[in-house]
Amino acid sequence: MEQARHTEDYDNFIMRVEEAKFSPSKSTEKLQALRAHIISANNGNDVSDEIFIHF
Repeated sequence: MEQARHTEDYDNFIMRVEEAKFSPSKSTEKLQALRAHIISANNGNDVSDEIFIHF
């Protein structure tokens, strides 16, 4: 998730991940898997997008 270091905020990050030229096509799937693990580690509670991007 090197892309996160080069974005201003979560919305900008997601926009760039969804652009084919910025990241590999599997990036969205990897983000979903990472978020699922974070939710699991957080006792099933989701985290805000801002917390997620800084993780």
